[in-house]
Amino acid sequence: MERKMKKNKFILFFFFLFTIKTVHIETRKVCNVLQFGTHAITSNKENRKYFNYELCSTVNCDNQKGYTVCEIYGAMRVPQLKLFKGSELISTYSNDITNYNNIKSWIYYITTPLFVGVQDENELKSYETENNIFLTCSENLPADLFDVAKLYKEECYFINITNPDMCTRMNIKTNELHVMSAYNHSTYDLDTLDRELLKLFVNKNRFPLVMKIDHRNFFNIRSSGNNLMLLLLDMKKNPNAYILEYKQYAEKYKNHNDILFGYIDGKYYEENLELYGTDSDYYPQIIVFSKNPREYYFEGYFNIDNVDNIIYDVKNKRIYHKFEEFTKFRIILIKFKKHIKYILKKAFKTDFLSFIGFICSVIMMLLTAILVIHTIYKYYMSYTHNTYIEKEEKSE
Repeated sequence: MERKMKKNKFILFFFFLFTIKTVHIETRKVCNVLQFGTHAITSNKENRKYFNYELCSTVNCDNQKGYTVCEIYGAMRVPQLKLFKGSELISTYSNDITNYNNIKSWIYYITTPLFVGVQDENELKSYETENNIFLTCSENLPADLFDVAKLYKEECYFINITNPDMCTRMNIKTNELHVMSAYNHSTYDLDTLDRELLKLFVNKNRFPLVMKIDHRNFFNIRSSGNNLMLLLLDMKKNPNAYILEYKQYAEKYKNHNDILFGYIDGKYYEENLELYGTDSDYYPQIIVFSKNPREYYFEGYFNIDNVDNIIYDVKNKRIYHKFEEFTKFRIILIKFKKHIKYILKKAFKTDFLSFIGFICSVIMMLLTAILVIHTIYKYYMSYTHNTYIEKEEKSE
């Protein structure tokens, strides 16, 4: 492996187990795509850095030699990709290994210098992705800004605009860290830079102001170190109006650097969300996932009409968090309650005659149960009485 590492050349290694054949094939396809078409973006378009892609190599952790290499480079959780520059490990990718677009985006991000300079709008446009971009307009950027940017350079671009006229057109000041996004994000004042506050700012604003959540991005966002305020919607009941109202709250609280706003198709994920105490009959509801692992907040008043109260109560610890502890007994109990509720709901939603019929059937079931119990009791008493008489006759 060391022989393949050339100075100042990028090399991608794929660590896998031989048994993961489909993943191996897919990743070789990725290597081929990158070999013929992919390059690292640099500020100088005339001098792009090409990857050394005869060296898009694979390491099989399932054999003895490969296992040792995987152990040395901390690649025991396979499959994963590691990008080196020479012998220096630049980054590790362990998400969906078959998603070509994600892999390409990852490579573009990590091989683009932090706060790479751009001169005009067309050059900036070449960096546009679906993710947010952090922009500056300064000749002297503080070291702490670079240190914080390094923490998130695998997920978004950090760009410095070197054209003052362009900065004026984009309304970016020399002392600001600006967020380029589809939404109106807040800005960070670099003159009052505090490293921890800057980390919070970047950590929040790398995400959209309001985002759609599903099973593909939930766990990444859930573990981002932010509180996630999740709006549960029935997508068949005018969701756009609720989303628009929710966006207004997100803009109102955009300076709160530890709250993310997201919405989800609550009916689609109803079975999972019910474990937290939610009820699809009362959508749109809100559940708050804490930035602390396995903690969440949910109360009866958690709905879109009470966003201000929810944020105030969570921030000021006026309500207690709950733990994600879903025992088998609790799951069974929740399902049982749901079935009972469904039966009652159907009964009360029918016409009057059907409802009378339902009540009569319930009464008949109760009377039948009483009759059965009475019959068993009479049989038992009769049997006991006869046994007693037989014993008395024998004793005489």
